Order: sequence, then C-alpha cells, then structure tokens
Amino acid sequence: MMVRAVASGPDASNETNHKLLIGAFSVARKSIRVMSPYFLPDRELISALITAGRRGVEIDIVVPAVNNLFLVDRAMMAQFDQVLKHYCRVWRTEGPFDHSKLLSIDGVWAYVGSSNLDARSLRLNFEIDLEVLDAGFASEIEARIGSAIASAVPVTLEALRARPFLIRLFDRVLWLGSPYL
Repeated sequence: MMVRAVASGPDASNETNHKLLIGAFSVARKSIRVMSPYFLPDRELISALITAGRRGVEIDIVVPAVNNLFLVDRAMMAQFDQVLKHYCRVWRTEGPFDHSKLLSIDGVWAYVGSSNLDARSLRLNFEIDLEVLDAGFASEIEARIGSAIASAVPVTLEALRARPFLIRLFDRVLWLGSPYL
C-alpha cells in the first residue's frame, strides 16, 4: 500500500489537491466514484469529469438528499445538469447527513480526507487528504460508495427541468456565488 498525505491551503502557491484531482480524473479508465457533502466543483474539474465520461468512464457522484447548508444545496442543484448532460450519474442519499469525502478511481486508487469538491476546500481552506494507491483499500471505498448508491435516489435531467422556474432561477443565482459559499 502506498499512501501520500496531500496538504493544501491558502499559504501554498500551488493548488495541490485541485491539480491532483484533475490528473486523477484524466487517467481514469473504468470508473470514478465520488462521495461528498458539498459538490460544487469549478469549471476545470467539471471539464475533467466530462472528458472522462466521454472516454467511457462510468462516473457516479453521491451527495446527501438533505444538506446541512441550505444555500450550498441549492447551488449544487443548479450545477447537477452540467454533469448529468455529459455521462455522469448523480445520486442523493437519504438518512442521516453523511459528511464523508471519498473518491475511488478504477478500484485501485482512492482519495479520502477533509477536502470537499468545492472552491473553498480546493483553494481557500487548509485541508489534509490521503492519496492511497492500493486495490484493497480502493475497493473498500468503492464498496462504501456503492452501498450508498444502492439506497440512493437518482437525480435526473427531467426532474431538474420540472422544477418551477423561480426555484431554478434562485438556484442559478446561488450557483453564481458558489465560490463564496
């Protein structure tokens, strides 16, 4: 098992975790599974996910059905269509709020720690994560995410489009401010 600690924060000149995730998404061959309470990635990360999806990589994104941060949840809803239109699946888990930040790629590489997939975590906050290259560990992370998916509700483009116009507008306005949420 190979493990590397990845520290990041505003005192670092490079965005270590952000660049590492873009690189990891770029080399994925079969699957990318993400579990995060706050999924508000920037344009670069969304592009990396979409590009992976176009290569045939199966992408699952798992977020809580009920978020502890209302404004973040609304901004996330506004962004889901960007990934759903491009080969990604989004799932909302019921039950107690799950604050796990888990990522598995191809069942051999995992990323766990304090970073959410949002601008604050990836650029402003002090975070510590572990990059783990080990099929056994990555498979356990993938199974944990798979277990959450088994009882989750899929988010669909149809359901997003069926929301009332004022709700969609409210969500989009919040999404514009997502780097500050």
